[in-house]
Amino acid sequence: MTTDGTAPGLCDGGTVNLVWTITDLCDTITFDADFILIPPVTPDYTAAADTTAYSCSYANQGELDAAFSAWRSGVENNIGFSNGCDPQITLTTDGTAPGLCDGGTVNLVWTITDLCDTITFDADFIVNVPPAVDISCPTDPNIPACTSQTDIEAAYNAWIAGFTFSGGCSSTDNVDEIPALPADAYDNGADLTFTYVVTDLCDTLSCTAIFTVEPDTVAPTFTAQPYQNCVDPLHWAVYDELNPTPVAGHVDPNLNKSPVDYRTMYAGDTFLDLTDLADNCCATDELTINWRIDFADTPDPITGAPVSHPSISGTGQPSTYGSDILLWGDGVTFNTVYHTITYWVEDCHENVSEEVEETITIRPRPRAGKIDY
Repeated sequence: MTTDGTAPGLCDGGTVNLVWTITDLCDTITFDADFILIPPVTPDYTAAADTTAYSCSYANQGELDAAFSAWRSGVENNIGFSNGCDPQITLTTDGTAPGLCDGGTVNLVWTITDLCDTITFDADFIVNVPPAVDISCPTDPNIPACTSQTDIEAAYNAWIAGFTFSGGCSSTDNVDEIPALPADAYDNGADLTFTYVVTDLCDTLSCTAIFTVEPDTVAPTFTAQPYQNCVDPLHWAVYDELNPTPVAGHVDPNLNKSPVDYRTMYAGDTFLDLTDLADNCCATDELTINWRIDFADTPDPITGAPVSHPSISGTGQPSTYGSDILLWGDGVTFNTVYHTITYWVEDCHENVSEEVEETITIRPRPRAGKIDY
């Protein structure tokens, strides 16, 4: 044998050609032959298809579990093999049905093996849930005594319309149990409380709302906001050893600067004004705004000791104070300074709101000074 070889791979197949040589005294003869191995064909099969279920189609978790089991068994029963060398199917990654009310996806993996091949395929069992029940109750209206019966009834009808829900499976509610509006609500007021309940396949949700008609004991309402800013931008600074000016508000008395360390609220500025002024009976021009600014101490520019600043107060919006308001900052230790402004509002019936305190935050500018080299 002049050309030898080895058998083809069992699963690869192929042809091996061997050559033999015959020699004698007078002749040299060669001949060859092929060893041919035909490999098996990869198995054909029917892969599983993803299945999507809808939770509202099942009465309970047991029914969903049964549907999942039937789908899983059907994959193996309908595999439909052809070709291959005695292929077998095994469920290699199992799972359980998603929760009826949670929904989700379960991925199962099957493995097909035969003499030469290992094939995996997977499929998803998907459970879609409806949008979760969304229950809504109206805000609690507080109807002032000066409101007409017609307006009270309109507010009551709007209140009823505010009990709503969406989503869920075959959801039901108790909206027909809302208490009726008393006929004498205009004269004697009303206090109606209703707990709204919605039930579906997976949830029972509730919320409570109150409809009130009351005498005029209600104080005005308003919105106050905290304020924060830096001290006024530095316009100029001069270092003068011959003319120290410690009153300039800087720890270095030789440095004169303008402006000194405060934030100026110019007359007419509205950033400390109240918004959303309202009263149940009185017009906004009949409301009296009261305010007071209490200043925090700031360091003395020479000694560093705390320096107090007198509070200021006024009536009407702060923007109408009549002069500029200086909101002190710290140009000595360059720390943030926190002042407070307190508001209270009185209506035309002498109902006074609670005091509301907001913070006025004044940040320092970067420190400016002379550096000797």
